[in-house]
Amino acid sequence: MAAGDVLVGDADGVVVPRHRVREVVDAIGGIVEKEEALRQRILAGRSGRTAAAR
Repeated sequence: MAAGDVLVGDADGVVVPRHRVREVVDAIGGIVEKEEALRQRILAGRSGRTAAAR
């Protein structure tokens, strides 16, 4: 860990080097979008496995 790094508090306690913050934020956005789409398919009555396959 160095000055300017970002500490993200979760169960894993991830440290993000300052020069990679934008990359990590962009990746997280993609993950959140995929999880939300999966959640919507599950709520629409599809099983998790069927929903994940789409």
